[in-house]
Amino acid sequence: MRRTALNRLIDKKLTEQKIKELDIKVSEEEYGQAIEDVKKQNNLTQEPWLLPCRQGLSFDQYKAQLKEQLERLRLMSQEVRAKVVVGEKEMREYYAANPTMFERRSSSAPGTYSFVSENASTRMSGGS
Repeated sequence: MRRTALNRLIDKKLTEQKIKELDIKVSEEEYGQAIEDVKKQNNLTQEPWLLPCRQGLSFDQYKAQLKEQLERLRLMSQEVRAKVVVGEKEMREYYAANPTMFERRSSSAPGTYSFVSENASTRMSGGS
């Protein structure tokens, strides 16, 4: 139990240091959007300063907690993106191996394909 608590504190400190090192900041706009997202997820219509009352926090505590979460998410995103590298060769091989996942639309610009998925459709640039 103590070891787990100590590990969490160490992880938190290391995360805070990395956030400072990379100068990760959360803008007021991003914070406001996060508040709106929380309100939507919880079907809340009241003002944002009433949100923390549900968790027994003051608004300042809630804001600090939310800011910390947003900074951690940004850090994790940056760290993962820095390690994931997909080269031209891998993209072409994937495209060649999965032609049914892609379709060329007549309205698309040359060399642009639409990725077709049951859930979403995103665009990927590719050659002919």
